[in-house]
Amino acid sequence: MHVSKDGGKTWETRLDRALRDPHCNGAVLADGDTLWFTNCDAENRTNATLKKSRDGGQTWTKIATLTPGPAAYSDLTK
Repeated sequence: MHVSKDGGKTWETRLDRALRDPHCNGAVLADGDTLWFTNCDAENRTNATLKKSRDGGQTWTKIATLTPGPAAYSDLTK
């Protein structure tokens, strides 16, 4: 995960075990006070999952498994 506290001028890299990923693009969407996140929640490209955070990404709650089998790049939109 990469985090910026100054509007994108500088970035910090952090490991977040709640958002494991097999190096296959995920997506994040800010909607009010909720962050939505999709990716392959596995060591390989399987198990496409939707999660949400209501505390700025400090904790994540799994909402649904979108695809339990093979999966890859995901994206989100309003």
